[in-house]
Amino acid sequence: YLWKKIKPNRLIIFLKSRFSEFFKKANLFEKIYKSTNDIFRVPISIDKLWNFDPFLAKNLLENPVFCFSIMADSLNLAYKNFKIPKNKGKKMLIPDLKGPFGKRTCLIRSLKAHFLGEIVCIRGTVIKWGEKKIRIERSVHYSSKTKKFFVKESNQSNENLTFDSIDEGEGDILDLEYGLSKFIDWQSILLEDFPQSNIISQTPKTMIVILENDLVDSCKIGDQVEIIGIYKPLLHQISNFNLHFFPTIISALSIKSKVKFEEQFSNNFDIYMMKNFSSLANSFEKLSSLVSPKIFGKTLIKKGIILFLVAGNNLEKKKIS
Repeated sequence: YLWKKIKPNRLIIFLKSRFSEFFKKANLFEKIYKSTNDIFRVPISIDKLWNFDPFLAKNLLENPVFCFSIMADSLNLAYKNFKIPKNKGKKMLIPDLKGPFGKRTCLIRSLKAHFLGEIVCIRGTVIKWGEKKIRIERSVHYSSKTKKFFVKESNQSNENLTFDSIDEGEGDILDLEYGLSKFIDWQSILLEDFPQSNIISQTPKTMIVILENDLVDSCKIGDQVEIIGIYKPLLHQISNFNLHFFPTIISALSIKSKVKFEEQFSNNFDIYMMKNFSSLANSFEKLSSLVSPKIFGKTLIKKGIILFLVAGNNLEKKKIS
């Protein structure tokens, strides 16, 4: 209701002022951690944002495509005004959202159409890892005819970088200025639901996740991760014969490995047993039982696999005559 009443320009100014006020009161800049060489992340709790202003939190979760960039700009502006002795040099700050996200935390198979364009939180295992690519975020073009520069902002993940020049439409060729344009790292991964959450009679559900900037190369195949991102339609794959159906992706805003969000506790007895495991009388039987525990029996085969894994290569000494 408020979105219809406020004009877009006034709404942007209003959101920037409210986000800046939130960053000043929340004292978030003491928890900054370094992500890459020139990118830093600031943990932001959704609960604190709800307590400060429910309007900000609701619209950030429901319309992140519009609000997240405003939030990031306000964060960097507030950091410049926040006087810290260590903030010398240029730093790019990115909000690192923290939950809980309530009903937005779901399995991949539970993602529905009403989540499109909103922030969701999913957990799964990385089963495919794409190569790192370069995406253009802001392109600067120069017209040799009019001697003017043209700037094009792009938020599409399928930007084509194969062009060297484009036609303005009136015979005026615009050359791409690579030195003035802004490029970012880009990568895609394939995420699958955890095995324990899969239904036996159904195939595991997967989801393509897009990583950008410092999130690139932040995980590898087999990692169990928690991803917070925007649930988006992949519009560039719509064909002329299939206008009403399209695949979906998640554009990641933050990623966290399972090792970090699931604390593992071990007491002194566990540490003692690990150090003295070989002194147990049935240590070999216990070790062989860990091989394919879902397969009952086959004890001799499991023991043979253990011996094969720990065995080395025979070294034949040369006979000296």
